[in-house]
Amino acid sequence: MGDRILEWRPQQWVQLDESCGKEYLADPPGGAGYIPWSAGPRVCPGKKFSQVEFVAVVATMLHKYRIKPTVVKGETEEQAKMRLLGVTKDVEFVLTPKIRRPLDAGMVFEERDDNLILGQV
Repeated sequence: MGDRILEWRPQQWVQLDESCGKEYLADPPGGAGYIPWSAGPRVCPGKKFSQVEFVAVVATMLHKYRIKPTVVKGETEEQAKMRLLGVTKDVEFVLTPKIRRPLDAGMVFEERDDNLILGQV
């Protein structure tokens, strides 16, 4: 995987059902998904609900806001992006992934001023 973690590869998560031509969200192989949901016959009954809820919350937030890295004094926006990417790569795996330095990943929500907001076309 290595250098490919920053590549946009939707085929990792979205697959095509050849029989009907529809796309579907692919489950990761062998229980590699989110551990608290579990897998197999004893999967969490609230798994789908929480997935839909998560997507709804994120979509609502990103509908009106854009996430940008916090720029520390004396650094450019590009340097801030690189610092943030460095923080996301510094991960410790216990049972679930854990970012070691979450306080170094400063981000701000900046209100969008474009015409992407529904109703303002």
